[in-house]
Amino acid sequence: MKTYRNHILIAALSFVGCGNLLTGQDLGNIGKGKVFDKGGSLGVGCMFTQQQGINARRVPFSWYLAGSPTLKFYDITFPFTFVYSEQERNFTQPFNKYGVSPYYKWVTLHAGWRNIHYSDYTLGGATFLGGGFELNPGKLRVGGIYGKFRNRTLVDETFRTRYSYALPSYERMGFAAKVGFGKGPNYTDFILFKAWDNVDSMVAKNADSAGVKPMENVALGIKSNYIILKNIDISIDMALSAVTLDKRLADEVASSGPLKSVNAFLKINRSTVPYLAGNFSVGYSFKNFRIRGEYRRVDPEFQTLGSYYVNNDLIQYTISPSTILLKGKLMLNASYGIRLNNLLNDQINTTTNRIGSAYIMLNPSRKFSLGLNYSNYGTNVNSGQTLLNDSIIFSVVNQSYGGNMRFSHTKADISKSLILNAQYQNLNDNNVVTRAFTQSRSYTGNVAFVYGKGKKGLNISVNANYSNVKSYASQFEIAGPSISFRKQIRKAKLNVNTNAGLLVKLKSGNMDGTIATLGGGIAWQPHKKHNFGLMLNLVRNKTSINSIYTFSEQRVSLRYTYSL
Repeated sequence: MKTYRNHILIAALSFVGCGNLLTGQDLGNIGKGKVFDKGGSLGVGCMFTQQQGINARRVPFSWYLAGSPTLKFYDITFPFTFVYSEQERNFTQPFNKYGVSPYYKWVTLHAGWRNIHYSDYTLGGATFLGGGFELNPGKLRVGGIYGKFRNRTLVDETFRTRYSYALPSYERMGFAAKVGFGKGPNYTDFILFKAWDNVDSMVAKNADSAGVKPMENVALGIKSNYIILKNIDISIDMALSAVTLDKRLADEVASSGPLKSVNAFLKINRSTVPYLAGNFSVGYSFKNFRIRGEYRRVDPEFQTLGSYYVNNDLIQYTISPSTILLKGKLMLNASYGIRLNNLLNDQINTTTNRIGSAYIMLNPSRKFSLGLNYSNYGTNVNSGQTLLNDSIIFSVVNQSYGGNMRFSHTKADISKSLILNAQYQNLNDNNVVTRAFTQSRSYTGNVAFVYGKGKKGLNISVNANYSNVKSYASQFEIAGPSISFRKQIRKAKLNVNTNAGLLVKLKSGNMDGTIATLGGGIAWQPHKKHNFGLMLNLVRNKTSINSIYTFSEQRVSLRYTYSL
């Protein structure tokens, strides 16, 4: 396997070398344009935090360095990104990231910490430290990456006491390759992804007891999208992912069924499991009307080490029509779907979800707009492998109605707006045994008045908020005002903002305390390349019924940003 990995790495580096060679042959503009250019920004900041009445949610002092500088040599662009912070500096998996993806015409290289997405079911955006390339000459689509997807993490009992979520982990390496044909919205890509844990990288004695085992994964996928006859679009994303849950097991077994497809890339033992996943969608557009249908199926426990999470054990059907009428002044959107689980019929029950939604947007003029929304989320649980009695089988419908309305008036550089939002949600349990304990409903509302004066750089917003949540046990109400103020002082090159709010809490009609917030900030830009910021936030939560939840928190932040 080591020799095989070396061959893959050499091949990837060869492709990178070819990309550099092709770039060198095509640098016909050297000496004709600007030799060097730069852009982006660099920033540094720190934060002071104090709490009273609760355990500290943040360290008293923290700092960070961050940037997104872009360097350009002739037509070759180097966009860098990095974040460096003292946060969790004792944790083996650092939050500090840095990387660059320089590109020239159809050649792109990747180095450092990167997130690459080939498809949802193969390499689906997992962060890795390494390198890669993209070559897109004409209609040819070629790409590849190689790197470390996870560091070795050793977690002692002292650390786990502070961070109960932390688990030991093996060092994980991986690579991916993509070959395709097409351009723009019309393309087909064939994808190979492989990742493996280094068994020798783990020394923590509690790894097996914590359920952490060295894994290996190979995923083969195809992703395609085409527009036919200008008004029909078809999209496919499918993959076979084979996962060896414990690569230490030595008893190799013969490959059969789907595992034959990955036998050349993966050592198969009795812990190797194949998974299939995919979705297919078709859309049709005609004048102001569009409709789209989608089918999705994902095997139970499907996983790929190239993605952090994939929702699995489901079959889903969705249809989504939409239309635009009255020369764009009226927009209608709707969607309806059915999702089922228990694909292998090995669970005690089967759940069916029915999801429907509709949205209407009316915008007849700049002075008025109206939006209405509705959603209906239904869940039914029926007998699966085990026959369920009436007290366990349930049918729940969660309905939501809402709307927003805006009145605006603009004269010269003065603007005034009145905005109203309201939402109602109701959970209905159709099971006569459990409905008394699960029924709930909620109301939320907001009224805002916004005043702006452009020449003075002034903006004022006044809000009134209300929410009411009722369940079988009690009723909670929260209401109160808030105000925000923002002023631009052009001569001093200052932007000043402040906000304040007060919420009153009621529980079953009795006073339950208040939440007071106060914040503000100053941004000073003495030069177009320099920007300084100071921010202050205060929170005071007071409870009347149970004083142990009374606390306060103060936070001060300083930042400086330099524009390149």
